[in-house]
Amino acid sequence: MKRADGFRWRAAGALALAGAAAGWVPAGCTPAPAIPEHPTWADVEPILRAECSGCHGGSAAETGSAQGVTYRLDFYDVSREICGDAAAALDGARFAAASSPQIASDITSLDAAIRPRMPPVPAPWLADWEWKTLWLWSRDPLRGPAPAGNRLPIVRITSPSRVVKRAFTLSAVLEDPDGESAIGVLTIGDVTLRMDRPGAFSIAIDGGQWGLGRVTVQAVVCDGWGHAAYDLGYFVISG
Repeated sequence: MKRADGFRWRAAGALALAGAAAGWVPAGCTPAPAIPEHPTWADVEPILRAECSGCHGGSAAETGSAQGVTYRLDFYDVSREICGDAAAALDGARFAAASSPQIASDITSLDAAIRPRMPPVPAPWLADWEWKTLWLWSRDPLRGPAPAGNRLPIVRITSPSRVVKRAFTLSAVLEDPDGESAIGVLTIGDVTLRMDRPGAFSIAIDGGQWGLGRVTVQAVVCDGWGHAAYDLGYFVISG
């Protein structure tokens, strides 16, 4: 009986999407954001960023993994076509597009009396417009175009000096102007620093094999919509 009721509840929720998408709001309620008829990643990413990326974002290796799989729901997909060399920052993760059936299963329930699996307690269940948008998207997980005015991430060197000894620490910060997630790969000489999230990074470098003089620094960064390459100048190995 519970299972049958659950299926009826789920079906009713699906049928109600048309009314919600049309903007119908019960009297006395604050209007919720409209539910797109055909959501794309631009509609879904802000929901996942707000509700899921605390566990399935930059810390997912520790907080968002199951059975050996790391679920990164802050990216639709990460490939060389989209992210260029920055794709190497996230080897082995499973992204939102490939995870869409699991997302749909985890945010819905087959029984109106049983809480969905995600988000886990003590976090509240998703608002109706959130889970319905995700559920619709999961049926046809389109990437779609980037949001209007999307800005690519930036990376900057924060090391206090560019004149260094052979052994030194390189520090950098990766940021996204739109508050989205970001990844990047920074290279100096034959050393690579993988940046798997926005924030500060540092790496200890032994430049003894490079000899004295300039060593150039370059980076490629990605926000999931596109990538950008940066020439970050150089360090001078002084002895």
